[in-house]
Amino acid sequence: MKKLFEALMGVLCVLVPLQISYGQQAEAPVYKDGDLWRVKVEVVHKGYTRSGQCDEMYPEYLVRWEQGKPKVYRVSGTMQEEIDCPSIIRDLLNIPSDERGWLNFPLSLNKAWSFRYQSGRRPIWNYSENKVMAWEKVRTPKGEFDAFKIERIINPGLSYYLWYSPAAKAIIVLQRRATLSDRTVTLVDFNVSQ
Repeated sequence: MKKLFEALMGVLCVLVPLQISYGQQAEAPVYKDGDLWRVKVEVVHKGYTRSGQCDEMYPEYLVRWEQGKPKVYRVSGTMQEEIDCPSIIRDLLNIPSDERGWLNFPLSLNKAWSFRYQSGRRPIWNYSENKVMAWEKVRTPKGEFDAFKIERIINPGLSYYLWYSPAAKAIIVLQRRATLSDRTVTLVDFNVSQ
């Protein structure tokens, strides 16, 4: 009996770390026609009005994968109208996935990366530091998900926190904290192929 117990413990010692490490790694997702996500966007302005950018125009958006690419629809009641809003696609699906993308696959706990880029009307150099901080449970209107928590610090006045769920194949919460405004994008619903 003692030998059987020791053998079972040996198997568990091998399998449990494999299961934990598997849950803490993610490859880039593969999307299929028909995959869809619905997100809500909340913006709090600190001393100025809306920017007029497409990602702040409506409270909810639907992203649907059609003919091999994502399309964005504004949602108003039961009405859906296709719009051109690449920032919603970037904030939800990490597309385009260039060096400035939110995610750097494969994701794993404690992975870190950085890059420099120019932005603004009179371009200035920014430095972005990124790190996978945790693997944790996150509650959304769709339910609770296991997700990677990623921190991006660009400068003292601009930081991002986002949670990527392999099950949803998407960023399920993205929080921007900036000097002039705070913005949160939250997954409300989704239906994806596995």
